[in-house]
Amino acid sequence: MPSKTRRRLLTRLSTLAALPLLTGFGFARKKNIREFGRVYDYLRDGQLRLKEIDKKRVTIENAEFNGEDFINGYWGYYDFVNCHFPASYIIQLIQTVGCNFIECEFGPSRKDDSIGFGVCRDVLFRRCKFNMANVGFGGPADFEACECVNPDPDPNHRYTLNGGKMLLTKCESTNYSYAADESLVLRDCTMRKGSSKLYSNRKSSADYQLISSTFEDAETILWPSYPKNLTISRCVAKGIFRAQGCEVEGTILLEHLSAGHFDLWGGASSQKLHVKDCQFNAIDEKTRAYFRCIGGYSKETLIERVSAGGLVNLTTATDKTTEKFRYPKAQNDLFIVRGCKIPHLKINWLQSANLRLENCEIGQLEIRDAQIGKLEIVNTKFDRLDLSRTVATEYALDASGEIVDTGSNYDKATGKARKK
Repeated sequence: MPSKTRRRLLTRLSTLAALPLLTGFGFARKKNIREFGRVYDYLRDGQLRLKEIDKKRVTIENAEFNGEDFINGYWGYYDFVNCHFPASYIIQLIQTVGCNFIECEFGPSRKDDSIGFGVCRDVLFRRCKFNMANVGFGGPADFEACECVNPDPDPNHRYTLNGGKMLLTKCESTNYSYAADESLVLRDCTMRKGSSKLYSNRKSSADYQLISSTFEDAETILWPSYPKNLTISRCVAKGIFRAQGCEVEGTILLEHLSAGHFDLWGGASSQKLHVKDCQFNAIDEKTRAYFRCIGGYSKETLIERVSAGGLVNLTTATDKTTEKFRYPKAQNDLFIVRGCKIPHLKINWLQSANLRLENCEIGQLEIRDAQIGKLEIVNTKFDRLDLSRTVATEYALDASGEIVDTGSNYDKATGKARKK
């Protein structure tokens, strides 16, 4: 072999030898946690650890936790780096305090198995991978730049991060679910495939916030859940963002939404719904509505500075006059649509003390089958207004287009309610 070629080959071999081995999610070969000697003992016995080294931080790197049980233990002040945790019942802790999990992998798990970290305090997961893993904990935990992966598209085969208070930043997930009983915040996250879910198992004081996140191919995001308040801000739906049985006790705030279809017919707020500064666009020609919500269920509804490329439906889950409301009681006191530009707007079946449209440009406007105290349309342009079968105590219409009043008590001649 020529000397030059031989030197080049030796150089390449020495370079490869200097590289760490790739095993799983991490870089170096992992040792079983039992091989870590006294550190292994500390993990098994929290009191022993406190007695010998108190709260001194301990780094555990390239550890494999498979095959070792940690039941009813206490973990505190550990930095786990590039470790692997199988998602089985062998890790079921009572408490985890002051721990960092850096570039660790969790799972995959057997069916219904899980990792339990107990009650958490000051716990961080950074650049970790949850690979078909169920993880549960109480209290707060933060997730930064983590990846949650489930290649199985079957909606019955879901994996869940289930905690008390969860903050996810710059995380990505595919076919995963998140559940929180205290609060759930997604910031700069991406949720892929239609099966990702956000939910809580019981009514609680939890606030859900979805901030600057992207939902790709999303069919159902908000699963049966009962948050105190829900905020969706500066998000993009590259698909259909759909709620399914989400009942909000306090306020739903939707703001600065763009690019996609948001469907909240399966969710409602009993107190306040506020939709502002949103641009709704259809995802395909088959999409019937660009934005849907049940505004008539809230005591106060405010829709302002909203534009859409097509149909916006703000009130009910049905157009059939023979069907009842999806929610049992309509309780709206004030319903305002302000500064909107919408080619087709439906506010049918509304029961409200006051409906007011102001400073809007509407193509086709439907307010059918409604029962309203005062109906006001101020400084608003529309091509056609359908008031069929609507009954209002008082009308104040700034009419600039065709009005269809079949079966309503609106009197075109006087602009007032017909006398009985």
